[in-house]
Amino acid sequence: MTPAAAGPLLDVRDLSVHYRRGKTVVRAVDGLDLVIERGRTLGLVGESGCGKSTVAKAVVQLVDPTGGQILFDGEDLASLSKDALRRFRPRVQMIFQDPYSSLNPRMSVGAWIEEPLKIHGRGDASARALRVRELVDRVGLPPSVGARYPGQLSGGQRQRVGIARALALDPELLVADEPTSALDVSIQAQVLALLEEIQRDLGISYLFISHDLGAVRQVAQDIAVMYLGRRCEVGTAARVLDQPAHPYTVALLSAAPVPDPLVEATRERIILQGDPPSPAHPPAGCRFHPRCWLRSTLGNPEVCASADPPAVPADGGGLVHCHFHQQLRESAAARGMLSGAATDLQGGAS
Repeated sequence: MTPAAAGPLLDVRDLSVHYRRGKTVVRAVDGLDLVIERGRTLGLVGESGCGKSTVAKAVVQLVDPTGGQILFDGEDLASLSKDALRRFRPRVQMIFQDPYSSLNPRMSVGAWIEEPLKIHGRGDASARALRVRELVDRVGLPPSVGARYPGQLSGGQRQRVGIARALALDPELLVADEPTSALDVSIQAQVLALLEEIQRDLGISYLFISHDLGAVRQVAQDIAVMYLGRRCEVGTAARVLDQPAHPYTVALLSAAPVPDPLVEATRERIILQGDPPSPAHPPAGCRFHPRCWLRSTLGNPEVCASADPPAVPADGGGLVHCHFHQQLRESAAARGMLSGAATDLQGGAS
């Protein structure tokens, strides 16, 4: 094993992706650190507009970072030449959110899955046809699907086709951007089970982006929480969901529905006030402080509005960005929200 292979598969360091709109700079991602270990899944969670999809596009090199590094297998992607970048692309593939718009309606399923094989010169026509049949079977679809068109398939079948195409080039990392949000609940469970099976069989790593904490609980071994372009906390899935160390994570868990009426009746919900600030004009200090329920219970300390909280070790492992994370565990609101809710979330996702 080479030294690079001994480290993490993906190491995102101080990543920034800024967009300029006239004279305004939108800080979609602003100093983000992420690590994905080999054969593991990192769940990236946060509300809409926090920058999750921008992170996905940066990792697969669909957008250029403004700053920071994206190291894949120890190599900085920004340093790659065009030829080296072409050789890199098969190693990281993407599963898109919408199975209806991500497939070409004018191409048969078989031709759609075969296309990346042709682009990268993988085998002759006979070998590619065999590979397409293997991939169709791999994702649990009948062989006849290859001759059909996307418009003839259900949403779940289309997403399986998208997964088959993503697997065509034997990637090491799959970036799944809300892969189940457009599907019915029963179909979501099937797709999640398929992703878990593929990981067990092939040892692939995932960057799994979702707002569904139940889905993340099911497939991810590690979780990173984002808010307004930055990381709030990171750790194992069990620690983050059962022992959240950041007030924003507690609020996210509070908003997640729990299929146990007794738990629902007794736990306390935390309703965040106001809308998230604009990424074009982020607040100083902690990005979350204007809406932080914990800060208000502590008398609105000025440090939250003036100093960006550094990453510090969280109880139970991982890192948290909060000046008062120790006080969080003593909060009556946190205790009321966490009384059985996170554990029940685990049971509901399985």
